[in-house]
Amino acid sequence: MYTEQFNNLLISGHAKILKHQPYLDHNGNYVKINGRQATMADVDFSEKGNTYQFSKKGKLESIKNIYFITSQSTASASELLISLFKPYFNVKTVGQKTF
Repeated sequence: MYTEQFNNLLISGHAKILKHQPYLDHNGNYVKINGRQATMADVDFSEKGNTYQFSKKGKLESIKNIYFITSQSTASASELLISLFKPYFNVKTVGQKTF
């Protein structure tokens, strides 16, 4: 399960600025609801509306490679996570050197 959580202003529908932001589909086209152009205010920001179920497709042991995208701004926590996986997986970093 994966859940996205939003602040109370969005959940309650009181974020007035969203009424001026068009709601676009995955191709960048305007979405229509009941014959009118949808806005971001039409989006369900509740936890229930943003919970997704999924099924795993294999065992963790089936993972062979893990890739991390890094930059000069990669934080220490990210570097720690990379170091954590190195003894167990073939870890590759893509991008700039971290500091």
